Amino acid sequence: MSRNGHPGGGVVERAIPDWPKLPRPLLVRAESLPAGSLARAHAHPWVQLSWARSGVLQVATATARYLAPPQRAIWIPAGVGHEVRTSGRAEMRSLYLASKLLSRGERCQVLTISPLVRELIVAAGGFAADYDEAGPEGRLVAVLLDALAAAPEVAFDLPLPRDRRAGPGRPDGRAD
Repeated sequence: MSRNGHPGGGVVERAIPDWPKLPRPLLVRAESLPAGSLARAHAHPWVQLSWARSGVLQVATATARYLAPPQRAIWIPAGVGHEVRTSGRAEMRSLYLASKLLSRGERCQVLTISPLVRELIVAAGGFAADYDEAGPEGRLVAVLLDALAAAPEVAFDLPLPRDRRAGPGRPDGRAD
């Protein structure tokens, strides 16, 4: 067993959803991730909010690295290439949002996750993919969207150097 708790010490690759479109404007995907999990570089046609109920998520883009312990989440706009890693075990929730639902700009952000937002995410994670948008589930999703719109951004990122003299800083190893 490796020091990060999984057999063989290698990377555990995660499957990335391959949906042509979201079944609802907001969908929550729950995953229990072993130490060393990795979702290789990819992008979605929808917004993703990555949050760890427990553990810490590390998100890398071409321009920065982001960390999210349980009181933080990473907002990833539609079309932004990113990879997600865990060094230890994590209980991850990925919120997939239709781009038109909520706009927080075109760059990744680390958001503060309040106790209310945490519980709304956990509750929405129990909804079927075809939840009733006009019923109680849809109303809870609307409250969650309002709470995410108001969630404060925090500086919990590390911008990568953009000067060639600093060496390769992009996930693909190229300098700008």
